[in-house]
Amino acid sequence: EMILLEYAIAKEDGKMIFFDSNGDAVSTSVVDHRDKWAHNGRVNFSQIEVNAMAMTTLLEKYGRDIDFINIDVEANNLELFNLVPDWFWQRVKLLCIEHDNHHEIIKAKLRPFGFRELALNGENVILGK
Repeated sequence: EMILLEYAIAKEDGKMIFFDSNGDAVSTSVVDHRDKWAHNGRVNFSQIEVNAMAMTTLLEKYGRDIDFINIDVEANNLELFNLVPDWFWQRVKLLCIEHDNHHEIIKAKLRPFGFRELALNGENVILGK
């Protein structure tokens, strides 16, 4: 079964500003990330307001049925990763995360939950039990 949720995942439930790159892969909610890609007019962004769901709300409502999670949220990956409660790491089996050069921090946090590195490249780390 698949459930489609039309929310940005964030620290809090509510509304948030989102910078849409109009189809490019660098849309973000982080102003510094937007500015990096918009520099010299390389990417044009549209600012929109979107519904946001807190990471904790998402996992409380749907996390007990998740075996795999992918975190790829353009410059906000470690922040959202750190919002994931320990009970979730105890039960989930597989994580893919865009590590933003924080893969050692991520691996160290998940090691006590039985995770080991399955794959690592310049953008993502995959950890599993």
